[in-house]
Amino acid sequence: MGAIGMPHGGMKPVTDKNGTEVTGHLMFKIRFGLGLYAGVRPIKSYPNCKSALCGTNRKIDLVIFRESVEGLFASYGGGGVVRDLCAYDTQIITREGTEKAAKYCFEMALDRPGRVADGKKLVTCTHKGNVFRSFAFMKKVFYEVAEQYKGRVEADDKMIDALTLLMTQNPEQFDIILAENAHGDIISDLDVYGYTENNIIFKVTHDDYDAYYELLFNMDNLLSFAYGTSLGAMDDIIVCD
Repeated sequence: MGAIGMPHGGMKPVTDKNGTEVTGHLMFKIRFGLGLYAGVRPIKSYPNCKSALCGTNRKIDLVIFRESVEGLFASYGGGGVVRDLCAYDTQIITREGTEKAAKYCFEMALDRPGRVADGKKLVTCTHKGNVFRSFAFMKKVFYEVAEQYKGRVEADDKMIDALTLLMTQNPEQFDIILAENAHGDIISDLDVYGYTENNIIFKVTHDDYDAYYELLFNMDNLLSFAYGTSLGAMDDIIVCD
């Protein structure tokens, strides 16, 4: 769906009168209409894989959970421009949405071997709660859910700017990362850039079928490739040599 309106041969992307791309007309209606809130993105390296940041033979095995119907994306189709002088969009974080996302992450952690560093089962909530009330609320609800898993899965939180640094320095310290919609979108791309060098296989899973895409690319071509592979979310990112 992300390929809708993709520019070719110097053409501009197909956009609405308000300047946003037309991809959302279908993509977000499906996502919101069906309540597809779980953008689960496992990221795993394999032996003898080259990596831009992590070298060779360094093990990476973590999951990014991108909450996919709330956050900044909840304002899709809303927002506005006032007299061509200013523009606004609104972020929405609900208790129900955060509880569902957090529970999904903790249940998933129970079935995983834990983080690479020490086997600890850990869910990390990333946010910007030091500035925004919505993120402070998200963190509060996250820790309320964490109490239900006390003694089985540990919980912590990291501000999004610190998280991006730590993900590049030491991805082994993470098991599952819970992120708001826009943040989850961005840090998933960080993983593609930081943990891969040459080949990458995207596995897109939908109910009873798997579709595999393999691409040889350099980082300059990643953006144009993303237009053609942003169907919902990339479920697995497998690093290959």
